[in-house]
Amino acid sequence: MSQQLPQTPSAAIDSGMHSLQSIVPSLELVTITHSQRAIVEQFIASKFQQVHHAHLHSFLPWLIEINHHGQTVGAYGLRPGQNQPLFLEQYLPAAIEQLVAEVARRPVVRDSLIEIGNLALGTKAFGPMLMVTLAKMLAGAGYEWMVFTATEQVQHLMQRLGFEPYCLCPADPARLDGDYSIWGSYYRNNPRVMIGNLQRACDIINIDPRLSKIAATYNLQTLSIAAAIRRK
Repeated sequence: MSQQLPQTPSAAIDSGMHSLQSIVPSLELVTITHSQRAIVEQFIASKFQQVHHAHLHSFLPWLIEINHHGQTVGAYGLRPGQNQPLFLEQYLPAAIEQLVAEVARRPVVRDSLIEIGNLALGTKAFGPMLMVTLAKMLAGAGYEWMVFTATEQVQHLMQRLGFEPYCLCPADPARLDGDYSIWGSYYRNNPRVMIGNLQRACDIINIDPRLSKIAATYNLQTLSIAAAIRRK
């Protein structure tokens, strides 16, 4: 996940609310066969090149596009944990569900997890909207835990919004298969492998008037995508 998003707590949310009041972009599920797939992949790749001088060629199977007046202004990727390895598991000493279970202090099944990656934003004003709709969408789809690698900037955004992700470990590029130089300066931003409980995130959204207003604005869109990516 990437982007630099420094603001105070109120400024971060108010900036996102101002953006929502003036323009309400749409959310679109972009599958492997979607006609816009190449465009959204190129947007993500160009942002990683711009921010990190990275050369990104691999993308998660589901992409969520933030579109404004026909232009991609943000995107991120999703990969369900069921029956396939997650990219971030390369950083881990054990299977992701085992580590999440240790944190949760209860059994955790793999198909309750979903990986988030490929995060790219054209403007930081959409950061709060992205975080709120992401949590609501994934919870609505039946997932219990989101797992992701976050740079310091993304970690700070989540903290300012009141979210409470748990850090499993630093993301060590030496553990990656292949040449990690393609990631440019990404690893200089101290990325960490993190997990978040989606019900807890939704509880935080529901009690915060500004966050709940964002959620209400995008309710129909998040419900529609949640139905399409529902946990099997």
